[in-house]
Amino acid sequence: MMRAGTDFLVSASLQFKRIDLLCEGTYITPNSLGGALPQYPTALGPNQVCTLAGATAGNAIVPGRAYISASFDYAVSEQWRNWGITLVFWFGFSAIQAFLAEWLDHGAGMPAINVFAKENKERKQLNENLEKNKQAFRRGEMEQDLSGLIQTKKPFTWEDLTCVHTP
Repeated sequence: MMRAGTDFLVSASLQFKRIDLLCEGTYITPNSLGGALPQYPTALGPNQVCTLAGATAGNAIVPGRAYISASFDYAVSEQWRNWGITLVFWFGFSAIQAFLAEWLDHGAGMPAINVFAKENKERKQLNENLEKNKQAFRRGEMEQDLSGLIQTKKPFTWEDLTCVHTP
Protein backbone atom coordinates (compact mmCIF):
# COMPACT_ATOMS: atom_id res chain seq x y z
CA MET A 1 0.00 0.00 0.00
CA MET A 2 1.32 3.44 -0.82
CA ARG A 3 2.30 5.87 1.94
CA ALA A 4 -0.23 8.51 0.97
CA GLY A 5 -2.94 5.85 0.90
CA THR A 6 -2.22 4.77 4.48
CA ASP A 7 -2.19 8.37 5.67
CA PHE A 8 -5.45 9.07 3.86
CA LEU A 9 -6.95 5.90 5.33
CA VAL A 10 -6.06 7.05 8.87
CA SER A 11 -7.50 10.53 8.42
CA ALA A 12 -10.64 9.30 6.61
CA SER A 13 -11.41 6.67 9.23
CA LEU A 14 -10.92 9.21 12.02
CA GLN A 15 -13.30 11.63 10.30
CA PHE A 16 -16.02 9.28 9.07
CA LYS A 17 -16.36 6.89 12.00
CA ARG A 18 -18.24 9.48 14.08
CA ILE A 19 -20.61 10.94 11.50
CA ASP A 20 -23.79 9.90 9.74
CA LEU A 21 -24.57 11.05 6.21
CA LEU A 22 -28.13 12.06 5.36
CA CYS A 23 -29.45 10.87 2.04
CA GLU A 24 -31.41 13.76 0.52
CA GLY A 25 -31.74 15.85 -2.62
CA THR A 26 -29.62 14.65 -5.54
CA TYR A 27 -28.49 11.51 -3.67
CA ILE A 28 -32.03 10.10 -4.00
CA THR A 29 -32.94 8.47 -7.30
CA PRO A 30 -35.34 9.19 -8.87
CA ASN A 31 -35.72 12.64 -7.36
CA SER A 32 -38.04 15.57 -7.95
CA LEU A 33 -35.30 17.67 -9.62
CA GLY A 34 -36.10 20.72 -7.55
CA GLY A 35 -39.87 20.40 -8.05
CA ALA A 36 -39.80 19.65 -11.79
CA LEU A 37 -41.06 16.10 -11.16
CA PRO A 38 -43.64 16.46 -8.36
CA GLN A 39 -44.59 12.75 -8.42
CA TYR A 40 -41.34 11.98 -6.56
CA PRO A 41 -40.97 13.19 -2.98
CA THR A 42 -37.89 15.12 -1.87
CA ALA A 43 -37.34 12.70 1.06
CA LEU A 44 -36.55 9.02 0.60
CA GLY A 45 -39.74 7.24 -0.38
CA PRO A 46 -40.69 3.55 -0.82
CA ASN A 47 -39.87 3.49 -4.55
CA GLN A 48 -36.61 5.43 -4.34
CA VAL A 49 -33.03 4.51 -3.57
CA CYS A 50 -30.14 6.35 -1.93
CA THR A 51 -27.09 6.50 -4.22
CA LEU A 52 -24.53 7.11 -1.47
CA ALA A 53 -22.11 4.23 -1.07
CA GLY A 54 -22.92 2.10 1.98
CA ALA A 55 -26.65 2.95 2.00
CA THR A 56 -29.17 0.32 3.02
CA ALA A 57 -32.61 -0.04 1.45
CA GLY A 58 -35.28 2.15 3.06
CA ASN A 59 -32.85 4.00 5.36
CA ALA A 60 -32.14 7.71 4.74
CA ILE A 61 -29.12 7.74 7.07
CA VAL A 62 -25.81 6.22 5.96
CA PRO A 63 -23.31 5.58 8.78
CA GLY A 64 -19.85 7.02 8.07
CA ARG A 65 -18.25 3.63 8.79
CA ALA A 66 -20.41 1.99 6.10
CA TYR A 67 -19.63 4.83 3.66
CA ILE A 68 -15.82 4.52 3.86
CA SER A 69 -16.07 0.73 3.91
CA ALA A 70 -18.11 0.69 0.69
CA SER A 71 -16.30 3.60 -1.00
CA PHE A 72 -12.66 2.86 -0.18
CA ASP A 73 -12.73 -0.65 1.35
CA TYR A 74 -11.38 0.84 4.60
CA ALA A 75 -12.13 -0.70 7.97
CA VAL A 76 -12.28 1.70 10.92
CA SER A 77 -10.95 -1.11 13.12
CA GLU A 78 -7.59 -0.84 11.32
CA GLN A 79 -7.06 2.89 11.97
CA TRP A 80 -4.61 2.45 14.86
CA ARG A 81 -2.64 -0.17 12.94
CA ASN A 82 -2.36 2.27 10.04
CA TRP A 83 -1.44 5.12 12.38
CA GLY A 84 1.35 2.91 13.77
CA ILE A 85 2.55 2.12 10.24
CA THR A 86 2.66 5.86 9.50
CA LEU A 87 4.70 6.60 12.65
CA VAL A 88 7.13 3.70 12.07
CA PHE A 89 7.65 4.82 8.48
CA TRP A 90 8.25 8.44 9.52
CA PHE A 91 10.76 7.54 12.26
CA GLY A 92 12.49 5.01 10.01
CA PHE A 93 12.73 7.48 7.14
CA SER A 94 14.04 10.22 9.47
CA ALA A 95 16.68 7.86 10.94
CA ILE A 96 17.85 6.75 7.50
CA GLN A 97 17.97 10.36 6.32
CA ALA A 98 20.00 11.45 9.37
CA PHE A 99 22.41 8.52 8.96
CA LEU A 100 22.96 9.22 5.27
CA ALA A 101 23.42 12.95 5.90
CA GLU A 102 26.33 12.09 8.21
CA TRP A 103 27.75 9.20 6.19
CA LEU A 104 27.68 10.56 2.62
CA ASP A 105 30.33 13.00 1.38
CA HIS A 106 27.79 15.22 -0.43
CA GLY A 107 29.85 15.53 -3.58
CA ALA A 108 33.30 15.85 -1.94
CA GLY A 109 34.68 13.05 -4.10
CA MET A 110 33.02 14.19 -7.28
CA PRO A 111 35.08 15.76 -10.08
CA ALA A 112 35.02 19.53 -10.09
CA ILE A 113 36.24 22.21 -12.44
CA ASN A 114 37.74 25.44 -11.17
CA VAL A 115 37.81 28.28 -13.64
CA PHE A 116 40.26 31.11 -13.01
CA ALA A 117 40.56 34.40 -14.83
CA LYS A 118 43.72 34.67 -16.93
CA GLU A 119 46.43 36.63 -15.15
CA ASN A 120 47.11 39.98 -16.76
CA LYS A 121 50.05 42.34 -16.07
CA GLU A 122 48.29 44.22 -13.22
CA ARG A 123 47.01 41.03 -11.56
CA LYS A 124 50.51 39.49 -11.79
CA GLN A 125 52.04 42.50 -10.02
CA LEU A 126 49.37 42.39 -7.27
CA ASN A 127 49.94 38.66 -6.71
CA GLU A 128 53.73 39.15 -6.50
CA ASN A 129 53.30 41.96 -3.92
CA LEU A 130 50.89 39.81 -1.93
CA GLU A 131 53.35 36.89 -1.90
CA LYS A 132 56.24 39.19 -0.80
CA ASN A 133 54.13 40.63 2.05
CA LYS A 134 53.03 37.12 3.11
CA GLN A 135 56.66 35.89 3.26
CA ALA A 136 57.79 39.02 5.14
CA PHE A 137 54.99 38.57 7.70
CA ARG A 138 55.92 34.90 8.22
CA ARG A 139 59.57 35.84 8.81
CA GLY A 140 58.46 38.51 11.31
CA GLU A 141 59.83 41.42 9.25
CA MET A 142 56.49 43.25 9.10
CA GLU A 143 53.29 43.60 11.10
CA GLN A 144 49.86 43.03 9.64
CA ASP A 145 47.94 46.24 9.05
CA LEU A 146 44.31 45.66 10.02
CA SER A 147 43.39 49.36 10.20
CA GLY A 148 41.52 49.21 6.89
CA LEU A 149 39.07 46.62 8.20
CA ILE A 150 35.63 47.67 9.32
CA GLN A 151 35.25 46.94 13.00
CA THR A 152 31.74 46.96 14.38
CA LYS A 153 29.91 45.19 17.15
CA LYS A 154 26.51 45.49 15.45
CA PRO A 155 25.19 42.37 13.73
CA PHE A 156 24.51 42.46 10.01
CA THR A 157 20.83 42.71 9.07
CA TRP A 158 19.06 43.11 5.76
CA GLU A 159 17.40 46.34 6.88
CA ASP A 160 18.06 49.79 5.38
CA LEU A 161 20.21 48.48 2.53
CA THR A 162 20.69 50.58 -0.58
CA CYS A 163 19.70 48.67 -3.66
CA VAL A 164 21.93 49.18 -6.71
CA HIS A 165 20.27 48.38 -10.00
CA THR A 166 22.56 47.28 -12.80
CA PRO A 167 21.43 47.62 -16.39
